Amino acid sequence: MSHYDASTLQVSSRCLRLRLQNDNMNSRSKRQKQESQSPLETLRIERTRYNQDEFAMRCGIPRATYQRWISGKAEPRLTLVQLKTICHELGIERVNDLPDDFGPPGRSSQTQ
Repeated sequence: MSHYDASTLQVSSRCLRLRLQNDNMNSRSKRQKQESQSPLETLRIERTRYNQDEFAMRCGIPRATYQRWISGKAEPRLTLVQLKTICHELGIERVNDLPDDFGPPGRSSQTQ
């Protein structure tokens, strides 16, 4: 059995605290780098812990389709189930609380 003195334990606990603080700062900065001009992306980032792939999959939307929506390259055509799931995942209780457009402002949808 090893013997640790108080100074060794203090250094170890200090290192652990610094490591946890660093991990928290890294995950926050990664999250902040995900900013988007798309209102849907902004809601996903702010209200969920899912990445684009996870969010799209949970909502029953192919990833490429989701990415076309948020880039403004395609106009969303949702099934009722997809719409309900998006609202549920984002914590939206009324459909009117969804953004009018999922793409970035000023970008018109070009293709499906």
